[in-house]
Amino acid sequence: MKKIFTLLCLVAALTMLAACAGNGTTATTAGTQSTKATEGTQNSATSATTSATKEAYTEEKKDANGNVTEKSYYENDKLVKKETFLEGGAPESVYEYNSAGNALSYTLYTYDESGALKTRYVETGKYTSDGKVLNEKQIVTYNAKDIVIMRGTSYFSKSGVLKSARAWYYDENGEFAYNDVTTVEENSSYYLFVTKRYDTAGTFVYSEQSQVHKTTGAVVSSFSEEMVYDKEGVLLAIKKTEPRTSDISVTVTYYDAAGKAGSAEIHLYGKTDGILLATYKITYHENGKLHEEICYKADGSFEFYRKYSENHKLLVTVTPNGSYGENNLTGYHYIGISDDGLTEMNVYFDPELNLSSGMIWEYYSPEGKTKTFTVYSDGKILKLEEYSEEGKLTKTEEYKEGVLEKVKKYEYISEEEGKVKTYDAAGNLISEEAFNPLDF
Repeated sequence: MKKIFTLLCLVAALTMLAACAGNGTTATTAGTQSTKATEGTQNSATSATTSATKEAYTEEKKDANGNVTEKSYYENDKLVKKETFLEGGAPESVYEYNSAGNALSYTLYTYDESGALKTRYVETGKYTSDGKVLNEKQIVTYNAKDIVIMRGTSYFSKSGVLKSARAWYYDENGEFAYNDVTTVEENSSYYLFVTKRYDTAGTFVYSEQSQVHKTTGAVVSSFSEEMVYDKEGVLLAIKKTEPRTSDISVTVTYYDAAGKAGSAEIHLYGKTDGILLATYKITYHENGKLHEEICYKADGSFEFYRKYSENHKLLVTVTPNGSYGENNLTGYHYIGISDDGLTEMNVYFDPELNLSSGMIWEYYSPEGKTKTFTVYSDGKILKLEEYSEEGKLTKTEEYKEGVLEKVKKYEYISEEEGKVKTYDAAGNLISEEAFNPLDF
């Protein structure tokens, strides 16, 4: 997921750092030097000059090698500035405070692996004359060339909770790239952070949302969306990434020229290893309801197929059903549901997906009795049976190489007496026999 909340994290962390730094005292510790000057004097250890009404002095902290690691500046025994240094003397951070002890600005320096300056981050707060914060902070980040690469403003509530933020990002040459707008909503238990990104033309191209627990700070839920447009600015697709309990869901939804969702692909990945777990392919009806969905396992093998009506009623389900025969033909179990009844099939296909062998059942209703039963072999029908709504066999058709040979019709005289008449393919009566319905 893109690190679009870097601004928010920095604001929260640096606000805490500034508050801690504002609690500095004039007490000295081991490795700390303090120099003071009074009116009309010049202290040999410092160039600071003070008056009787305004005293100024500096404190330094050094490491075991005598290198300055921290320098604090005081006026009237109040901390007004503090600098920290990395090993070797390179500046690390600078805090500046007003008379009330509030941090007016904060500067952080970062370096690359070679030690060269990478960025300079500056945070500035606004305060009233009596030291009260105006709930606003500005942030500017410079690259090693001293070119602005990010500029932002964050707004806070009176209690210090972030309410909204806006940031502008630039490339290494200072050219505008995009800007982010963040809003924060809250209830009794959670904060909801929503960030939207706009490109140089002002087009909405990306969003991210996170729900954070107020007490623990844990991210309860989150997702991001990335928009894809054509050259004319027409929306083509939206990519949504959502970490879930046991996996990460990545959904790409494709839109037609009218802006309607026509199809989608969903990819599920392992939350810890990122390995593909399953893929779903989906189509939609004109009214936006789910039409078809097909699922494949991580190895690409078929998992299931489902088809729905425009009011989301399940119409068809197809699932794997093992293999069959010497050629290990792939088997599928099919269920089709309609207002008139239900159709069920166990079918086996060759590699070209031609019907090879199988059995098909038709039912009078989803809960009703068998209406027809058909057997196929090598893509040709072998046998067909028809039943009454009471479940009685009424007709059978027998085929050879897919060609009809015989037809048998059953008549029920009583519970224990019946007649079966056999006809040839032309409909000529061949034989007539008695049978006992109880034997069926």
